[in-house]
Amino acid sequence: MLKNNLKTFLLFLIIILLLIPSINAQICSPVESRNALDLNTRIHELKSELNSLQKEAKAREVLDTVAEYKEIELDNRLEALNAKDRDARITMDSESYNEFKAVNDLEIGILEREQRI
Repeated sequence: MLKNNLKTFLLFLIIILLLIPSINAQICSPVESRNALDLNTRIHELKSELNSLQKEAKAREVLDTVAEYKEIELDNRLEALNAKDRDARITMDSESYNEFKAVNDLEIGILEREQRI
């Protein structure tokens, strides 16, 4: 009888040991699935945030480039007005030059104000 009980117990123990990995997988699987889902969600959030930051960086780069081009344009216009003033001083009589200078000085003042803004 004891021999039969021992055989039964050993058989039961072997079956339990064989089933433990399966039971463990079933118990841990939902936890792993939730963790994987949370991790996947976080990865997508980070990718989205990275894309937003890249778009923002590109937008800033475009705005900086536009500002640089505007500054170059204002510098060129100011230089052209100063060149016109030099030419006018040489080629015009003093009365005509004074009239031209008044208008030219206003245009230069406007450009300098735009540069400060």
